[in-house]
Amino acid sequence: MNCHREDFCNKLKELKGIKIDPENISKIPVHECNKLGVKLSQADEHAVFNDPSYWTSMKAMDNASDMLKRLKNMFGFKIYIFTWRPWPNRATITEDEEEKIDILWDQCTSFLG
Repeated sequence: MNCHREDFCNKLKELKGIKIDPENISKIPVHECNKLGVKLSQADEHAVFNDPSYWTSMKAMDNASDMLKRLKNMFGFKIYIFTWRPWPNRATITEDEEEKIDILWDQCTSFLG
């Protein structure tokens, strides 16, 4: 329903200067994909996933809304989407990054009350 692979590659290039082809991402954890063409570390991957802008600016697929409407109409079901991500992952944040990441996450979740 979203452009996860493309957005991951864009954020990875922005944060780490590492360029990979979205078509070569075949699973998560991304660093375990064999055909990336570069050595991607777990820390590089976590830098993307720990960045709140990755999650808050992720684009939806062009036809995501239409796809959901077609499924709803085809089967007559109500569609509920539940999602949860284990980010930020405190175990992967260095002390130097902790304050910056906390501020960014606080800014993007402040509407939650």
